[in-house]
Amino acid sequence: MLWEPWNFSEFKELCVRIMLVMRQVVALAILGSACNAFAGSAQTVPDPRMQAPTQYFIGAGDVLQIHTWKEADFSGSFYVRYDGRITMPLVGEIVVAGRTPEQLSKQLEEHIGRFVELARVTVAIEEPNSAQFFVLGKVAQQGVFPYTRPIRIAQALALAGGFQEFAKLDQVFVIRDVDGRLIYFPFNYNDFMDKRQLGGNMVLQPGDTIVVP
Repeated sequence: MLWEPWNFSEFKELCVRIMLVMRQVVALAILGSACNAFAGSAQTVPDPRMQAPTQYFIGAGDVLQIHTWKEADFSGSFYVRYDGRITMPLVGEIVVAGRTPEQLSKQLEEHIGRFVELARVTVAIEEPNSAQFFVLGKVAQQGVFPYTRPIRIAQALALAGGFQEFAKLDQVFVIRDVDGRLIYFPFNYNDFMDKRQLGGNMVLQPGDTIVVP
């Protein structure tokens, strides 16, 4: 076989084709990784409508039972005022709203520890008055209802006695305060009953307001 010299133009064209193919392979690999990452993150983001509360957060109106081991002066029942504070002897005013009982126990141990050698504090909810939800509009019984357990919107509407005549069942909505920002959640009761669309039957949170136009 005779040796044939390289054709430089053909060799250059071949290199360009190889580079284009390699770029396409790399681009597809990056795109695939990004899609997988996005799909994974989408699957892990919980739906806020279906999340039941897992902790109790102290609120205005609650009555707390605070017990400090071997320290009667720092023990007793304490009412949480509208400003989210309680008043304790020697310690003074303390902001307690928005904290869990466990968080408050640790906070009180730091405060009381300034006056006693060993502060061991237990906080219990004696009266959970702040745990409530509201139903307004064209229902049989408007008002405030105690939040004693996780409850869905359809159950809450049943507690309110059902709907009045001419209620707009496809325009029911829930208002929720999230860190000072009001969030709107629509609920179509007709779709829930007639089309069995159960996804809209959200879990209420303490403080939610249901409105039936």
